[in-house]
Amino acid sequence: MRKALRQQSDRPKSILLIDVDGISRCISQALVESTRKYRLIITHSFSDGLLSQKQNKCDVILLACNQLKKSLPGIIEKFHSFQPEVPIISIIDKDSPVERERLLRAKATDYISLSNFSEDTLNRSIRYALQNAEQRKLIQELRDTDSLTGLGNRQFFYRELETKLEQNKKMGTKLAVISMDINNFRAMNSRYGQHHGDIVVEELARRLSLIESEKTSTARLGNDEFSIIVDISAYEDTGVVTKEIIQKIMNSIMQPVVYGRSEVQIKCSIGASFYPEHGDDAEQLVHRAVVARQESKKAFETRYTFFSNELESRDNLYSELAPQIAFALRSNQFVLHYQPQINLRNGQIEGAEALIRWQHPEKGLLYPDSFIPICEQMGLIVPIGYWIIHQACMDINRLKSSGIDLKHIGVNLSFRQFGDDNLVPTIKRILEKTKADTSVLELELTESALHDDQNHVISCLQSLSETGLSFSLDDFGTGYSSFSLLQKLPIDTIKIDRSFITNVTTCADDAEIVRAIINLAHNMGKSVIAEGVEEQHQLDFLVEQECDFVQGYFFSKPVSFDLFQHTLLKCAAAV
Repeated sequence: MRKALRQQSDRPKSILLIDVDGISRCISQALVESTRKYRLIITHSFSDGLLSQKQNKCDVILLACNQLKKSLPGIIEKFHSFQPEVPIISIIDKDSPVERERLLRAKATDYISLSNFSEDTLNRSIRYALQNAEQRKLIQELRDTDSLTGLGNRQFFYRELETKLEQNKKMGTKLAVISMDINNFRAMNSRYGQHHGDIVVEELARRLSLIESEKTSTARLGNDEFSIIVDISAYEDTGVVTKEIIQKIMNSIMQPVVYGRSEVQIKCSIGASFYPEHGDDAEQLVHRAVVARQESKKAFETRYTFFSNELESRDNLYSELAPQIAFALRSNQFVLHYQPQINLRNGQIEGAEALIRWQHPEKGLLYPDSFIPICEQMGLIVPIGYWIIHQACMDINRLKSSGIDLKHIGVNLSFRQFGDDNLVPTIKRILEKTKADTSVLELELTESALHDDQNHVISCLQSLSETGLSFSLDDFGTGYSSFSLLQKLPIDTIKIDRSFITNVTTCADDAEIVRAIINLAHNMGKSVIAEGVEEQHQLDFLVEQECDFVQGYFFSKPVSFDLFQHTLLKCAAAV
C-alpha cells in the first residue's frame, strides 16, 4: 500500500478544468506562466469532464460552472461518488457568504472568486488542495494499513472487496476470496513468545507481498489470518486461476523461517470461495472461504480446499453443536467405544483401540468426524484428549476387576496435545489418580505430531515411557517418518493405515508397501497392527506376511465398553 502511495506522489500532477463559463484562457494562461509542473486538461461541459476524469484520473478538478449554480452540489456529488479523494476547486464569479456556504455543503475543497482572481491565488489554492489530498491519503493509508506487516488491514480488505464486487457485477467478471492462517499458531506463541510469533507473521506477509500482482489484493485480518482477493476475467476458469495463486503461496512458504539459531517450518491452512458461484455478498464470500480453510486445517499440513455445499452443511452442524460441547464434556455425555485387535498367531483378542463417541441427548450417538473438528477449533481438543486417557484408565481397571487381562488398549494422542506444556505432568497425574496398569495403556500418535517439534515430542515420550506406558505410531505410511526418527522414539508398535489394506490384494504397489512396513517393523523389533481389515482375502494376505495384529469390521466394529467386556468374558469362558 505504501509503495503504491509513493508512486502516486512521484508522478506529475494533472489538473482537469471543466470550463462551462468560457474562462479557460484566463486559467490556462495563469497556470502556464506560473509553473510548468501541471498537466492541464480542458473540457467545456460537465458530461465531457466526468468522462475525461474517469479516463485520466486527474489530481485536481477546477469547476467553472456558474451557469449551473443550482445544480452545482449535484455535479460535485457526482464526482465524489466515484473518486471521493480528488479535491474540487470551484471558480465563482462573486464571493459571498451564501455562495461559500453552498460550496462547503457540497464538499468543495476550495473556491476562487473571479472578482479577485490572480495567478498567485490560483496556485495557492491548487497547492492547498494537493496537500490536503495527500494528507487525507496518508491518514486513510494509516487507517487501512496493518502496523506489523504493512499490508492492508481488515477495514481495507472489506472496502476493497465491496468495491471489486460492485465492479464485477457491472462488468460480468469473477473473483476469488482466499482465506489462510498458520497452523498451531497459538501454541507457537505460547511456547516461544509473542515476539517469535510476530517474526513468523512478518515473514509470511513479506512472502505474500512478493507474489502479489495486479490481480491480487492481500490483507492481514488479524493475528495469523490473511485474506487475498483475486480478480478473474469472465473468460478465465476461476478454479484454475485460484489454484495457480495458491500454488505460488504454497511454494513461497516451503522454506523455513530462520529465527536466531532455530528454524520454524510454516504450515498453513488455505480455503477459497468464488464469486458468483458461492455468493455475491462480501460477508458471505469471506465466511465461506473460512469454512473451506477450516476443512483444510484437519490435515495439519499445508493444504487448500475450495468451498462446497457439503462443507456448508458441516458448518451448519458446527454452529448447532459448538455451544453444546463444553457442557457435554462437563456432564459426561462422551463415551468410549472399543474396537478389538486380534493376535493373528493365536486368534485371540489381545488388545483394542479406544474411540470417542458423543452420546447426544437429542441426536443420539455422534461419531468423531462430526464434533472433533469443532473441538479443535474451540481449543477443547486438549481437555477432551485428557478425558479420553482418564476414561481409558478407568475402563482398564474395570476389566482387571472382572478378571480380564488385555495386553494393550490404544488411545489416540492428538498432535495438538504436544502444544500443551503440561502434557507430561497431566498424564502422570491421571495415571497416579487412577492407579491403572500402565503396561496396558498404549498412546497412539500420528506422524504429523513427530514433525511439529521433534525435540519436544521426543522429550515428552521419553519422560512418559518411564511410567511404563507404551507407544504406537498410527497411520504409518501416509506421512514422512524416517528410519532415524523411529530409532530415536520409544515406539513399540506400528499401525498400517487402512488405505493400504483396502487394495492390498488388487494393487501391487499397496501390497509391496505393506510387505515393506511389516519387514521394517520386525527388523526394528516392533509389532505391526493392520487397520481396516474388512475382507477374508485381506486377512489371508496379512497372515501370509506374518502381520502381528489386525483390527477392522471383518471381526468387529467399535462397540460400547459393556458389550466389549461381555465379548471378552464370553471368549474367556469358551477357552
